[in-house]
Amino acid sequence: MKLKQIRVDGYKNLIDCKVDLGDFNVLVGPNNSGKSNILEALQILWPISFGDEKLRKIIFKGLTPRLMLDSSMCHLQKHLNKPMTIGIIFETTVNRKLWTVDYEVKIQCDDSKKENGGFISETLKAKVPSKTGPAITYISRQGRELEIAKKPYKIAKDNSSLLAIESIYPDFEGLPTELEIFIRAIYWVGATRVFAMSPTGLRDNIDGEKPIEDIRTSSFGLSFVLDNIKEEDKYYELFREALCDILDLEDVRFKAEDIPTPTKKAKAKKTLKRMRFFLVKRTGSDYCLIEEYSDGTLVVAAILEALFSPNDRGPILCLEELENCLHPAAVEKLLRFLQDNADKWPVLITTHSPYVLNGVNPEDVNVAVIDKTGAAHFEKVKNNKQLRDCLNKGLMNFGDLLVKDFQGFRET
Repeated sequence: MKLKQIRVDGYKNLIDCKVDLGDFNVLVGPNNSGKSNILEALQILWPISFGDEKLRKIIFKGLTPRLMLDSSMCHLQKHLNKPMTIGIIFETTVNRKLWTVDYEVKIQCDDSKKENGGFISETLKAKVPSKTGPAITYISRQGRELEIAKKPYKIAKDNSSLLAIESIYPDFEGLPTELEIFIRAIYWVGATRVFAMSPTGLRDNIDGEKPIEDIRTSSFGLSFVLDNIKEEDKYYELFREALCDILDLEDVRFKAEDIPTPTKKAKAKKTLKRMRFFLVKRTGSDYCLIEEYSDGTLVVAAILEALFSPNDRGPILCLEELENCLHPAAVEKLLRFLQDNADKWPVLITTHSPYVLNGVNPEDVNVAVIDKTGAAHFEKVKNNKQLRDCLNKGLMNFGDLLVKDFQGFRET
């Protein structure tokens, strides 16, 4: 499946915001312009639609389930108490047919006067693009009134229709086969994680057994995750080749073995401890543990491991400021690798770096735009003749437009 669009309205400073996605995507804009908010809103989808009652009530009170995401309510004066709407469009294949699926959920958070939080509406529509006619409405909900496959039901105002289906139709028995696939795909989209790599965190956890699990991931056990990638024996060699190419390394080796160790209570009784060795070699040097290398080396290794761990990151790899700690040459090679493989592993990047922009196509960029009320939305950079002529003639670099907020080259 591929995520094709994110819509957000009423989350923090995002008002009537839509981002159309391809395989390779870049979000740019000033600090506090809403780039990270788009990624956060995507992560709110899972607790709203699939989380337990406690998680949903936290959100209905205007908070988020993770303190790092802070308040989920719109904080703009002109839009206080505005309902929050999150919508996604994705493509998925069912029985060799490509479907385009649109899911949207709207909730009301409690206002300051009374508790009135709950679901306002939910819809799930899908269509086979090759067929004529309107999309099929599989789920429609207004308040407590729920319709599934044209059959009416009543559910609590704080219960998700996607969760209600599990009790109304155990094992999806009696429902169209494709609907189960659509709901599982929405679950996976909601599991999307954002990677903002911390070299310190990566170094602290390098020998630990910390998986990729946080909704916003700054670190994980590099050796632990690489061990899993090697055991799957699918992308390990590609990981090695990419890491060597991006960082101009001569070789990468990884070895893991279970070593018997005596317990404290009885030395005669032995347990197995997994020992992992992530070794890196550059020209003129011997093999060394990766923690002896630079922060940038750890960051690139972490990005590649996240890319090759699809079950741990959702359908799209979301990277916050991938340029951190990296030499421009490494940024260029990393970007090229991500672009070349984006058809298999879609990517969504936020950046403040003109150098990153110089390495991407204008049509892949979405620009955060702030209006006079503080509301943010995103606009595509125009892929027009004027822009191409300026770039081709060397009159400017694409990254130069970042300083000027892309004025004159945004869609209107």
